[in-house]
Formats: sequence, structure tokens, C-alpha cells
Amino acid sequence: MKNFLKGMISGILIIVLIMGMVPAFATTMTRTIQAVFNDYQVYINGAKISTSSEAFMVDGVAYISANDAAKMMGKSLYVSGSQIMIGEAAGMSTREFLTQSYEKVGNIYAGITWVTGDVEIAGRLYPSTSTILSFTSGTQKVNRVKYLTKGGYDTFSAVLGMDDRSGSILEDARNYATVYFYVDGSLEKKEEIYRGQDPMNISLNLKGASSFRIEVEHNTSDTYVDLTNIEMQ
Repeated sequence: MKNFLKGMISGILIIVLIMGMVPAFATTMTRTIQAVFNDYQVYINGAKISTSSEAFMVDGVAYISANDAAKMMGKSLYVSGSQIMIGEAAGMSTREFLTQSYEKVGNIYAGITWVTGDVEIAGRLYPSTSTILSFTSGTQKVNRVKYLTKGGYDTFSAVLGMDDRSGSILEDARNYATVYFYVDGSLEKKEEIYRGQDPMNISLNLKGASSFRIEVEHNTSDTYVDLTNIEMQ
């Protein structure tokens, strides 16, 4: 999980910026130096370096602390062991986040499954290596799930479509579903999808959002709505 780590961490990576006559972050690079990071304070050779207002110099190279870099980019800083992550935490895949961070209230995850095999949408194959979330009607006319992003992500993107397993090809017109995407409780997107319809790209702006919710309303009892190629950044 993404938690700030308080305490002493030694030998970590910090961000190196070329601080010159170009705007901040116009040119960036990374470099490893040995340092101690104590509650987001930097020590070089035992001496505390002030990083609150400007970069500091080591061997003629200008550095800025990872914490300050994160603040300047408007992103969160996460620390795990000897790693510092700005934005999405390293080691936690999108799929891991989506299977661990949903709101566990009642039967909210009913009818929602992770597909481990290949799926087809309008004849297009999406392999098992994709991140595939499937919403199934069955006894559930409406599937809904709420994810707790807590400001840690900027975007959610995926390919949306109705799985070719849905109903009969002779009944494509009535095999449809309505998909709603909410960000912090406000409706951001509403899409109606049919069996045989070309898949569509979905993108949500999650910057600063504490949560987003997906709801799928099925028209029939034999439809499968897939979100595949899911990415969160």
C-alpha cells in the first residue's frame, strides 16, 4: 500500500535536476548518490542540506529532494524500503490496485470478475496478458464498484466493449448495456454499448480525486461488459 514512511532510510535515490536557464523539469535526469533521508530531510556526509527553497549542490551538480520534486509536479511521494516513488507506487500493478482498493461495502463487487483467459470484443482478440475486468449480468442487473484513489492517480484509461460471449449474434440489437463512470460522485461519462459494436477508448481525469466509481446497467440477463488494457497513472 502507499504509505509515507517516517524514519531513517540510507543510500536512497534522489532526483537530479539540471537547474540552469531552462524551466524546471524541462530537462531531467536521474543519478544515484549516497545520502540519508530522514523524514524527507537530506544529509550529505553527515551535514543537513536545506532543500525547502532551492536546489543544493554536490560536486558541481544541482540536486533537488524527491519530496520537493513531487510537490512541484503536484504528485504524491511514496516510500517503500529503499525506493522512492512519485505518482503510482512501484511494485503495485494497476490490477493489484483495482483488486485491493475498492470500497468493501455490502455486495458491491457482485458480478464483477477478473478474466484470466483471452476475450473477444467485436471479433478483436484481447489476450490474457491484458488487464481485463468483466461485468456480468446474470442475477445482477446492475454491477457497481467504487475505487479509493485518494489523490494518488491522475488518469484512468481502458478499452470498453461488450464481450462476444454475450447473448446471440442474431440478437445484437437487444444485447446492450449502459456504463456510467463517476469521479468523486459526479457523472463524468455515460456510454451505451452493444454486442458487435467496435470497442471504444475510455479516459478519466482522476487528478486530485479521492475516488471513482463504475456502474454497468444490463438490458438482458446474458451480457458481459469488458474493460481491458486498463492503465492507471
